[in-house]
Amino acid sequence: MNKKFLKLMSLALVVMMMSVALVACGGGDDNKDNDGALTEEEYKAKVQEISTTMSNMQTTINEKMATIDPTDEEAVDALFEEIKAPFVEFAALKAPAKYEAAQAKFKSGCEAMIEFIDTAKALSKDPASADANKLQDLLTTAMTDIIEGAQLAEEADAK
Repeated sequence: MNKKFLKLMSLALVVMMMSVALVACGGGDDNKDNDGALTEEEYKAKVQEISTTMSNMQTTINEKMATIDPTDEEAVDALFEEIKAPFVEFAALKAPAKYEAAQAKFKSGCEAMIEFIDTAKALSKDPASADANKLQDLLTTAMTDIIEGAQLAEEADAK
């Protein structure tokens, strides 16, 4: 695996983490929605937890980049899955009504990031399959949607 590629992934995660961290602000009530959605407080706590996981992930990635054997496909695959896990978890959150629009954007951004990570994982095995435009588009979609989700969450908090 190319260390420059891992650095690109790290940079992408830093941008995403900064955007995700914006969601954890604001107040709310604890009314439980009938559709099984989290309460506002549960949702905010879960977003904060995932955001913290993503923040800590940067350190983990940097440590593993220094020690990982690029020819060890299992270790490389495990690293990609570890990077992907918080995005999968965030996309699956069931937001309360107040945050449904924000969560829809977060979900879309996380799904784009998951596809970015999966594409990057495939590229690590077969660099000839590189589609720089696809990676760029996925990363742009991920960042744009997560930033828009954060803005929608801030607007919801202001209401």
